[in-house]
Amino acid sequence: MNRYTIPLAAALLTLSGTALAGEPPSAVVPLSQLQKDGDVHLLKGAPFTGTVIDTYPDGARKARFQVVDGKANGAWAEWYPDGVIRFYSEWRAGKGEGPFVYFYPNGEISERVTAHADLWDGVAEGWHPDGTKAFERVYQAGTALSDQRFPADGEE
Repeated sequence: MNRYTIPLAAALLTLSGTALAGEPPSAVVPLSQLQKDGDVHLLKGAPFTGTVIDTYPDGARKARFQVVDGKANGAWAEWYPDGVIRFYSEWRAGKGEGPFVYFYPNGEISERVTAHADLWDGVAEGWHPDGTKAFERVYQAGTALSDQRFPADGEE
């Protein structure tokens, strides 16, 4: 997997203004209408099931994620104000489960790691804005086993 490999769902999110890949038909509610109790999203005091959206003041999409029984469940994406994807992750029952990918404002990946049961697991990689590797860290069940850092071009 190289730096330019973007999860298919993230690509679909960027192209689709309306639905996440595999998103079940459900209620779509603005984040401003929900309350939080810990990590549980509530609508009128009850755990919410559906799609949550958030927008910037100008109406541009800011975030979109799925919730089941009040907990994040499925794809979660956030965008910069200009519409470029900023962040993509996957969740199961309120816990990070799958890729977590962070993007620079130009849409290129800045960091990538995988979560299992809400803990980083496997290889985490990051890149400098110029595309050169910034770090590589290996995690096992949330514990960093190794950490390599690579200076940006011209840095010591």
